[in-house]
Amino acid sequence: MRTGGYGVKIGIVSDIHCDVVAFQRALEEMGPVDMLMGAGDWVLQYRFSNEIYDMIRDYNIIAVRGNHDMAIASSAGAALRASGKITPEHLERLDDMPAVVEVHVEGKRIVMMHTSRLDPTGGGRDLGGAALGKVVHHYTYNGGSYGRVSAEELGEKALLDETYIMGKNSTPTTATNNGEVFIVAQDDGFQQHSMSDLPEVGTDVLIVGHTHQPVVVEQGKRLVVNPGSLGQPRNPAFPHRRTFMILDTKDWKASMGEFQQQAYDEI
Repeated sequence: MRTGGYGVKIGIVSDIHCDVVAFQRALEEMGPVDMLMGAGDWVLQYRFSNEIYDMIRDYNIIAVRGNHDMAIASSAGAALRASGKITPEHLERLDDMPAVVEVHVEGKRIVMMHTSRLDPTGGGRDLGGAALGKVVHHYTYNGGSYGRVSAEELGEKALLDETYIMGKNSTPTTATNNGEVFIVAQDDGFQQHSMSDLPEVGTDVLIVGHTHQPVVVEQGKRLVVNPGSLGQPRNPAFPHRRTFMILDTKDWKASMGEFQQQAYDEI
């Protein structure tokens, strides 16, 4: 981690999919940072990596679940969880890992989730309502360190409640997009929402993953950052390019880091 200097330097990764080699190299390539954040899909389908979760712990990474992590945590992953292949510590870590985090840094709010309909690379369309109704963790960065706090402690500064939902007293299950409008299926029928209804609209920085497509884009006053994938690059023009992002609060700009690494089955 860095000490001193101006601004907070934040390393951002996503979609590692059990690739320990690429994960470790990314941490080395990005150099000293003040904070590390990861936008989910640490695992690959129903394959778990205790080593990846060791690194989440050892590097004190602020992490959210992706759809692959959710699958292992769900009833579909019960056999794997009972197999003894996942350490008790990491079973607890998987169970506690949120779908959304809100981080307060130097007067601004950063929201991170695995996917959002605000992602211009196509996020949110595949997962539908999978991220809705999930637990939100809040963090603050002060004096060179960061830690978890409650929404109540943040008071009016908190953008999101402890639970990410589209509406009160509703249980969203599926969602489909239609341009700037999307439909959410709820217990009492279907409800139409606009993009402005999304809770993350009000954040200063939105970090997402899922699409494996790196992008940095300004949407009005909001910066959207997708670091791409360390584990499974999906750009045919750059089949071995592994990517990550660095966000520097000195100017609130994000820059992409990259390196070339073949897939395991090609080495």
